[in-house]
Amino acid sequence: MPQARLPDINAAFTKHRNEVITSMKSANHDNVFGALYALNALLPEEPIDDDTGNPKYRVVVSDIEYRKLTAPTTYCTCYHCETKSNYDDVKVFDMVLPKGEQILSNIKSKKSWLCPNCKKSCFVRPDDFSETSVKEPSFIGIVPKPPRRQEGLMDRSQYQRKVTQWAWTMLDELENKMALFRDDNWTKQSAYNQDEEYDGGLETN
Repeated sequence: MPQARLPDINAAFTKHRNEVITSMKSANHDNVFGALYALNALLPEEPIDDDTGNPKYRVVVSDIEYRKLTAPTTYCTCYHCETKSNYDDVKVFDMVLPKGEQILSNIKSKKSWLCPNCKKSCFVRPDDFSETSVKEPSFIGIVPKPPRRQEGLMDRSQYQRKVTQWAWTMLDELENKMALFRDDNWTKQSAYNQDEEYDGGLETN
């Protein structure tokens, strides 16, 4: 992207960003959505990020991909080898207790899980479990689809709150993408011949 094109994109980005903020204050939801999608369209669709398979500079709007990345993950720590494992990957079963323990506890079995590392059984104990989740702002380049308006008066205030929350999340992601795009292109040296006539095409990395 020639440096001469960046001021135009910056100006358009500022214009649409101001439109988003103004429209949120007046609860003009159609303008909020339109301005946010226009901001996203300003950023090039190429190149594709090799690690994620998504556009490097654009925000992806997808409920499915957002849930995949933001779903909390539960880990369990083996008290034999102290290895941490994803709870979804371990085998949970009812382990029959020795007769002596059955008599003392009046319990025949306990929920247990098999450590994938040392292959030993561990009782399911709350202190051995931990959960991780994505914290906001995440800057993962993916947001869920915008909220949908439901029928009824009770949804009116809730819808406004949901739209505002989603719009700020989308705008934060777009600001991050724009900063990345600007950093990657603003200071490029000798990437093109300034004496050449610009043909309007986007440069790909």
